[in-house]
Amino acid sequence: MQNVIFIILAVLVVSCVVLYLRYRKEIKSKQAKRKQEKLNEELAKTCRGFDYYKEDINKVIRLLEAGADPNTRVPIRVNYSEDSYAPGYATEYVSLYSETENEEVKKLLRAFGAKTPEELKAEWEEEERIRKAKEARKYELREAKEEAERKAKAKADKQRVDTYLAARLSQS
Repeated sequence: MQNVIFIILAVLVVSCVVLYLRYRKEIKSKQAKRKQEKLNEELAKTCRGFDYYKEDINKVIRLLEAGADPNTRVPIRVNYSEDSYAPGYATEYVSLYSETENEEVKKLLRAFGAKTPEELKAEWEEEERIRKAKEARKYELREAKEEAERKAKAKADKQRVDTYLAARLSQS
């Protein structure tokens, strides 16, 4: 009985170790992503609510040195409605650099690689252009494949009919 319990425990331990080894890269990746998100959130919070009296500049420097992304996107509420009685709000994402009002913080963000709204807009437009080109290429390939399949089927159908008719004529 003790041997059976020992074997079951050994199998469980080995299974846990195998699962950990198999998924550790994924686990570490998720942990790193969560850490990065927390750093970015803290940087956004600090830059948007900058207070000279709390020595936030040191906190901004620490966060940037720790790896916070100076190009973090932050949400803002935008009123799209022209009717003041029924406002239509939506959430847009803008760069932290454009939302930061303090010039010293902006200098720090730029020093750590933050892009201006114009640079980001150009980058986003380029990414969109590349995405659309990939979609168009994928569509063209799918169309070419479907056309080739249609031609192959038509050829096979023609071959089948010709064979059938030749066999029918030879029987008569």
